[in-house]
Amino acid sequence: MHYSVLHLLSPKQFFFLEEALRNKERKQKQQRRIPSAGGKKKRAPGAAADHSSSQMSCRRSFYIWRPFLIG
Repeated sequence: MHYSVLHLLSPKQFFFLEEALRNKERKQKQQRRIPSAGGKKKRAPGAAADHSSSQMSCRRSFYIWRPFLIG
C-alpha cells in the first residue's frame, strides 16, 4: 500500500481493508498448516520468502500510520 492512498480512506474503508488483510493472513496460515501433496516444493524458495517479507513490511507500516490516520 502507498501512504498517499491510505490517508484518503475513510475509517470505515480502513476497517474493511484491515479485515481483508487479516483474513488473507489467516488463510495463508491455514495453508501452511495443511501439507499439500507435492507441487509446492518445486517452486524456487526465494520467491515465496520474498513475498511474505514484503507483506510483513506492509503490515508494519500500516500499524505505524494507523493512529495518525484515524486520529
